[in-house]
Order: sequence, then structure tokens, then C-alpha cells
Amino acid sequence: MRREEASFDRIYQKQYTAILSFAVSRGRSRADAEEIAAEAFVRLWDRWEEMAALDEVSVKKWLYVTAGNIVREYRRRDASAVPLEEVEGVLHDSVGEDPLEEAQFDHYLREIERALRPDEWELFRLAFLEQTPYEEIMARMGLRPQALRVRIHRLRNKLRPMLSRLFGN
Repeated sequence: MRREEASFDRIYQKQYTAILSFAVSRGRSRADAEEIAAEAFVRLWDRWEEMAALDEVSVKKWLYVTAGNIVREYRRRDASAVPLEEVEGVLHDSVGEDPLEEAQFDHYLREIERALRPDEWELFRLAFLEQTPYEEIMARMGLRPQALRVRIHRLRNKLRPMLSRLFGN
């Protein structure tokens, strides 16, 4: 084994578990985290000639930053791939099954509520959480059918990136 490969292998052996744990801690599945860690080390290997000259702490920092960038790349990819209808299904399918999932769901709802104006939150609550019939929403909010459709359309567009980020794992 060449000296460069031996030093890379030593870094890999010492840091792989930490980088994998970092990716998992960022909300990624185990499979995604393994891909993220592997990709971080592939990128390190591609730059190994310049990186080998650095001390181990600097290489470790570089790995963490690179893994964080890869996590963000995954999130951007995931956000564009998750249809809003699928995310809305998660709102209804996972409630009440597991206390840990229930706590996570409550956290998601607080995030959504903070991002919305009061009137948007009311519409979200009625239309998506309570699945109130549109006629009743119109009566409660004093809206005409076209105005309700426009507001729901705008709300979906506003929520799509946030819901994809929250549920897009």
C-alpha cells in the first residue's frame, strides 16, 4: 500500500463512524447517511494530494463541512421530489400511533404555525388538519368559492418547500 493510501485509510478508519453519525443526526435515514459518509470520503480522496498535507483536525473539519454540504444537497433534491399531496397524507396517517412520532408531529405543526400568518394557519388547520368541507370553511372565513381556491393554492405553494424539508427524508 502506498504511503498516501495508508494515511487516507487511517483517516477513514478513525473518522468514518463520526461522519456517519453526523449524517444520521441531520435527520437522514441510515441508508442515506451511509451514502453521505461515503460521498464525503470520495470527495476527500479526490482532493487527497492537497488534503494529505493538512493536520488531522483540519481534515476532520473539512469532512464535517463536506458532509453537511452533501446533506443540504440531499435536502434540496428531496424537496423538489416530494409531491405536496404525499406530504399531506403524512399529516393524517401518522397521528396517534407512537408517542415519539406524535411529539415529532407536534414539533412539525409548531414549525408550520410559526411560518404562517394567523389567517393562513386557520386555513391550514381547517383544510388540511381537520379536513373541513370547503363549504364550511367558506362560511367560517367569509370567503367565496374562487377566493378559497386561490387562498388554498397560495397556501400550498407557500407550504410546499417547508413540508418537503420537514417530511422529505
